[in-house]
Amino acid sequence: MLAPAFCPMVESEGVELIMASSESGPEQSQPSAEQRRELRLPVDSLVMPFLGSLESNHQSFQYVILDISVHGARISLPNWVISRERLLAGETVNLHLPFRLGREVFDQGVVAWNRWDEALQAQSCGLRLLQAAPHFQTVFFDLSGDQVTLDLQNFASPQGLATRVLKDSHLLKRGILIYLNHLIPYFSRVGDYPRQDFQALKQVFLVDLQAQVRGHQQRLEALYRQLVAGEKDEEEVLLDLETLRGLSESELPQEILATTFTSPLAAQQIAAIKTLETRLYANYNTLVMLYLRVFAGR
Repeated sequence: MLAPAFCPMVESEGVELIMASSESGPEQSQPSAEQRRELRLPVDSLVMPFLGSLESNHQSFQYVILDISVHGARISLPNWVISRERLLAGETVNLHLPFRLGREVFDQGVVAWNRWDEALQAQSCGLRLLQAAPHFQTVFFDLSGDQVTLDLQNFASPQGLATRVLKDSHLLKRGILIYLNHLIPYFSRVGDYPRQDFQALKQVFLVDLQAQVRGHQQRLEALYRQLVAGEKDEEEVLLDLETLRGLSESELPQEILATTFTSPLAAQQIAAIKTLETRLYANYNTLVMLYLRVFAGR
């Protein structure tokens, strides 16, 4: 079993960046489904969409944070984003954007309510935040005070962070390709498909998936090497968030993988692939935060 460990180790100096400030006074009354007792912190500076995913099938989607409180958040899924998904009440979603309060970290939420917001032209959802298990992420939103702060705790300086994130991302994508390269030959030996049917499946579907993952990995690596060589600067790379999102998202639909590769060993490999993909989503969200810092002065 492969066990890639791709997260670079960097010394910490606990750099904090102000991302948004709270407004004093009580918030206007909202419908009962939206009410939270604790103070909400408006996040009107985080105007760019982040990547989230459904816990049930790992499907990714883009969302915008509207406000945050200690145990809840309100997000919107705008009509204008590329990766859209309709969230249902009761679903668990991964934000890939951890919020920290003291020693507790939250990066998942359960959809408490949802409705269409005509003014925003978006689905608006209230989330009940869930405490996260310890994980690899090094960038947090801090909710300890009356402001939402961005804490780059494991990085000596924000300078060069995009380069490090892109290095990590291309290695993660390479790890996904390694798993996939092992999965296809294994399936040809133990799969339930007749040999002729498998060859057709391989040519039409599996080889195309391999090519997509390989192409995205190579483009991420090329961006990283251009930054290292000084052929591009970080601001230039961050300007094209849409390309970075496309390179970071999954090429491998969970439903198709689960029905194609049905053995327990294959299921373990697919789970490993999906774990690496969640790290790619977190890396993309870090790049979005850096974009906001560099270009929006947040």
